[in-house]
Amino acid sequence: MPEDDFAVYQRILWNFGDSRACKPWVDKMRPADRLVIRGERGSPPQLPELEWKYAASSIWIGRLPSTNTPARN
Repeated sequence: MPEDDFAVYQRILWNFGDSRACKPWVDKMRPADRLVIRGERGSPPQLPELEWKYAASSIWIGRLPSTNTPARN
């Protein structure tokens, strides 16, 4: 794992999984990337830059907002 990503991971652990600690990863996300975070139903993670879907018990999956532009090959 790159050193800067490991530092983000450590910050997430230090903050007891607070979703806002994931912000550096969100800033680096591409359309194909997904961020999976634990959280209660009805309370999506506090990262409004992403579209969130409650996928399973206590699991949220976030992605960059979809656009109508065709994918590049």
